[in-house]
This record gives sequence, C-alpha cells and structure tokens, in this order.
Amino acid sequence: MKRIIKRIVICWGVLALASTVFAVGYVVGGGQTLQKENAEQKELQEEVERLTQEAEEEDTDAQDEISDLKKQIADLKAEKASYRNNSTAEYIQKKFYSDGKLYTVESEDFVFYSDATLETKLGNDVIIVSPAKSHDEFGNGVEVYTCLSEDGFVYSTQEPDLVPLE
Repeated sequence: MKRIIKRIVICWGVLALASTVFAVGYVVGGGQTLQKENAEQKELQEEVERLTQEAEEEDTDAQDEISDLKKQIADLKAEKASYRNNSTAEYIQKKFYSDGKLYTVESEDFVFYSDATLETKLGNDVIIVSPAKSHDEFGNGVEVYTCLSEDGFVYSTQEPDLVPLE
C-alpha cells in the first residue's frame, strides 16, 4: 500500500513537471514538442489513475480482511464462552446429581442464604433437588455448605441435614 502511494506521489510530481515542460514547449514553439508532451502527460495521468485504482482496491481488500478477522475473533470468543458454559453445566449436573427425590431440612433454626457471601437469608423452607452437598472453606476461615435448590444454589454455615420430602 505504501509502495503504491509513493508511486502515485512520484507520478503526480512527474505529471506536474510534464505540465510545466508542456507549457514551456508550447511557448518556445514546436507543434511536435506539444504533441509529444501531450502524449506523455496523458500516459502519466493514466498511470496515476491506475495506481489510484489499485490503492483503492487494496484498501477495500484490507478492510474486507479486517472484517473477516474480527468476525473470526467474535466467533472464537462465543465458542469459548459456550464451551465454558457447557463445562460448568456438566460439572453441576455431575456434582449435584438428581436421585428423583426432593429434600428439605427439619430444623426450624437452620438458615439457608441465597448468596455465597451469606448476606440474604432465605430461612429453612427451601426445596433441595439433590442429596449432594458441597463443603468449602473460604480464605477467612468461614466454612460454607452449598446445596442445589429448585431456584439455584443455596448456602449455609452449618451442614444441612437433608430429609426427603414425602
């Protein structure tokens, strides 16, 4: 692209010089010189137009290639996100498997939370869909138990004693 632009600038310079020579030749005299300069000027003008067209085509090709690459990047990002989501869903299905039963806790003092930061209390009237529990210890020493409810994950600081609903 830079090479073509450089050639265009050189051709314009030569065209300007040819115009000057043409004018001098016309004034100094000579029909032959005039015709020769006209032909050279026309050739140079055609060369400038051709080079300009090539530059525009290369620019269009480059823009098309950039668009294609941006689309490929977006597709790869979407594929990566989809893979992550599928992997996460598979893990959750395996970790919090369903045995076809629903569970609850009997203790009235037991508290489930809707968030892992244990800020939003739900109480104990939560329906659990898997007998599996996850136990984690946070960096600050807080132990958290996670269960899968009908509405998503629920958390507690005590290990839930799950009892099948009848």
